[in-house]
Amino acid sequence: MNNSIPFSDLISEINFKNKRICIVEHEYCCIDFIIRDLLKILKKNNQEINILSFYNSEDHYEKIIDFDSKSTIKIQSIYKNEIIENSYSYLIIDDVFTGKTLFGIKCKEIEGIYIYRSNSATETDMCSYDICILIKPLKSGVSTVYDGIIEIHQFDRTIFTGKYKVFRDETVYYSLC
Repeated sequence: MNNSIPFSDLISEINFKNKRICIVEHEYCCIDFIIRDLLKILKKNNQEINILSFYNSEDHYEKIIDFDSKSTIKIQSIYKNEIIENSYSYLIIDDVFTGKTLFGIKCKEIEGIYIYRSNSATETDMCSYDICILIKPLKSGVSTVYDGIIEIHQFDRTIFTGKYKVFRDETVYYSLC
């Protein structure tokens, strides 16, 4: 059977500093688990975390994030009728497509994590990022063992291909190699 891999080991060879990272949620998937796992790693590195959300309210992220870390995380959501003046100071922008299309945000060539929901990223979009994390449904449909497929690409090189299973407080990743 496949060996499980901790998320921190999975992305250990990726240096997040000065990188543009794209996370693509394909249809029938929910990527809240990977946001949670990334925030745990960023919190360990004592990195200031600012989230700009066009996807959901601040309460949604507080449910994803463990209670201790909320103090180090600033969340700004369009659902609180906040004025979005500067999208360049955010580490994570959730639902880039909605932000670009409806609110005119500009994703300049700055490092950060850009989340595309509901398969809204095009190949052209993905080519402008240093690292792409693709979250896909299982080809066979529904399974009790796995929840989906994860692929991590850096430019034209595939770093990891595997499956994942989401539990309440953790996600278990399995290598296909």
